[in-house]
Amino acid sequence: MQKFSINEFQWLEQVPNSPASLTTRLSTVLYNSINCKCRVETMNPVTGEYRIVLQGNYNPQEVETQ
Repeated sequence: MQKFSINEFQWLEQVPNSPASLTTRLSTVLYNSINCKCRVETMNPVTGEYRIVLQGNYNPQEVETQ
Protein backbone atom coordinates (compact mmCIF):
# COMPACT_ATOMS: atom_id res chain seq x y z
CA MET A 1 0.00 0.00 0.00
CA GLN A 2 1.32 3.42 -0.88
CA LYS A 3 1.98 6.15 1.64
CA PHE A 4 -0.65 8.79 2.22
CA SER A 5 0.02 12.37 1.18
CA ILE A 6 -1.67 15.08 3.21
CA ASN A 7 -2.60 16.72 -0.13
CA GLU A 8 -4.93 13.82 -0.92
CA PHE A 9 -7.61 15.30 1.34
CA GLN A 10 -8.17 18.01 -1.28
CA TRP A 11 -8.63 15.33 -3.94
CA LEU A 12 -11.26 13.52 -1.86
CA GLU A 13 -13.53 16.58 -1.94
CA GLN A 14 -13.45 16.90 -5.72
CA VAL A 15 -16.56 15.68 -7.49
CA PRO A 16 -17.27 13.55 -9.31
CA ASN A 17 -15.00 10.69 -8.29
CA SER A 18 -15.39 7.23 -9.71
CA PRO A 19 -16.19 4.52 -7.14
CA ALA A 20 -12.96 2.70 -8.06
CA SER A 21 -10.67 5.70 -7.58
CA LEU A 22 -12.45 6.74 -4.38
CA THR A 23 -12.04 3.20 -3.02
CA THR A 24 -8.31 3.28 -3.74
CA ARG A 25 -7.75 6.70 -2.16
CA LEU A 26 -9.86 5.97 0.92
CA SER A 27 -8.09 2.64 1.39
CA THR A 28 -4.76 4.46 1.36
CA VAL A 29 -5.97 6.97 3.96
CA LEU A 30 -7.37 4.24 6.22
CA TYR A 31 -4.29 2.02 5.86
CA ASN A 32 -2.06 4.89 7.01
CA SER A 33 -4.26 5.73 10.01
CA ILE A 34 -3.65 4.92 13.66
CA ASN A 35 -7.38 4.63 14.31
CA CYS A 36 -10.56 5.29 12.40
CA LYS A 37 -14.31 5.01 12.74
CA CYS A 38 -17.27 5.23 10.44
CA ARG A 39 -20.76 6.62 11.03
CA VAL A 40 -23.75 6.45 8.69
CA GLU A 41 -25.40 9.85 9.10
CA THR A 42 -28.32 9.35 6.74
CA MET A 43 -29.77 6.72 4.46
CA ASN A 44 -32.81 7.39 2.28
CA PRO A 45 -34.34 4.06 1.20
CA VAL A 46 -36.54 5.80 -1.39
CA THR A 47 -33.79 7.61 -3.31
CA GLY A 48 -30.82 5.46 -2.29
CA GLU A 49 -28.89 8.56 -1.21
CA TYR A 50 -26.60 8.11 1.78
CA ARG A 51 -24.05 10.06 3.80
CA ILE A 52 -21.13 8.33 5.51
CA VAL A 53 -18.64 10.10 7.79
CA LEU A 54 -15.12 8.74 8.31
CA GLN A 55 -13.06 10.05 11.20
CA GLY A 56 -9.59 9.08 12.30
CA ASN A 57 -5.98 9.99 12.96
CA TYR A 58 -3.20 9.30 10.51
CA ASN A 59 0.15 7.97 11.61
CA PRO A 60 2.57 10.93 11.28
CA GLN A 61 5.53 8.55 10.92
CA GLU A 62 3.88 6.88 7.94
CA VAL A 63 2.65 10.05 6.23
CA GLU A 64 4.60 11.47 3.34
CA THR A 65 4.34 15.25 3.34
CA GLN A 66 4.76 17.21 0.14
